[in-house]
Amino acid sequence: MENPIKDDINSLIVQLSRAKNVREVRRLERIILNKLKHKGTPYIDDDTAHFIYHGTDEKDISIVGDWNKWKHGVDKMIRINPRSSLRHFFTKFP
Repeated sequence: MENPIKDDINSLIVQLSRAKNVREVRRLERIILNKLKHKGTPYIDDDTAHFIYHGTDEKDISIVGDWNKWKHGVDKMIRINPRSSLRHFFTKFP
């Protein structure tokens, strides 16, 4: 089992999106989830907020906030890998 070369959130998400087997998917999911300080809060990386949702439901999930005028369905989270239960959305703030 190989360790991530870089463990910044962007690199981890890319690695997860490219993971080929369930074991690697679960390993990367654990690393990403451990980076989150509190459930329900985004991971802040400089000027970017990364929202991570952990769940197996198949409904569309969207993030709402001031930046999109609280409109549902605009900023949809995407599943990072078909084998993963993590979804991701990010937005940059000035």
